[in-house]
Amino acid sequence: MKLFNVFHNCCFTFFNEWAVIYKLPLHFTEFEIKMKLITQLFLFGLFFLIVSCGSTENKLIGIWKVDNVKTEFDENKTTPQMLQQVVEIQKQMHFKIQDDSLMIIITNNNTYEAVWSFDKSRQIINFHFKGDTAVHKLGDYIEPYIVSKSTTPLGVITTTYSKE
Repeated sequence: MKLFNVFHNCCFTFFNEWAVIYKLPLHFTEFEIKMKLITQLFLFGLFFLIVSCGSTENKLIGIWKVDNVKTEFDENKTTPQMLQQVVEIQKQMHFKIQDDSLMIIITNNNTYEAVWSFDKSRQIINFHFKGDTAVHKLGDYIEPYIVSKSTTPLGVITTTYSKE
């Protein structure tokens, strides 16, 4: 309450100074000023509540396609043609995240259904295929992208997905 009184006194003083500078009539009572301040604080709080209600899970729903593929391969173990082939294979995959925790993975004209989940604390999207208990990491959610890193014997493939 003490903080509110300090805030209120600052606002009241500011309003009075502003009214004198702009030659406005000082016919507002202290009660009217308090009510205006309370109303403004209430509206600000309501706005903040409405804006912050959009969950991350809702932002994930939609179709995700490859935006970028980066390879960090040992050049002694691979050829430029092999690198290009790996990149092209990665670019063929896309997926659709649905709100009922269903994910449809589409790659090379094949479709697979999986169940997805989101770890809010670590911002990681995981999935498992229906009927399988093994959980796989799809990637990290770094808004507005999903970034997936795969380690292979040849090196690391980093695939960035963006929402369509």
